[in-house]
Amino acid sequence: MEESEVWIAYERAIFQAELHRVTNFNTGMIAPHAKKAPDDEWIRPAPTGLR
Repeated sequence: MEESEVWIAYERAIFQAELHRVTNFNTGMIAPHAKKAPDDEWIRPAPTGLR
C-alpha cells in the first residue's frame, strides 16, 4: 500500500483543482450575471450557496 503522504498530496491536488473550477465559474458566470440582474430569482441563491 502507498504511503499516506502520497494520498494526502493527491487529495489536496484534487481539492485545489475543484476549488479552482468553482472559483472560475463564480467569477466568470455567477458574478457578472448577479451584477447585471441582481433581482433574478435564479441568481440570488447562487452566491449564498457557494460561500
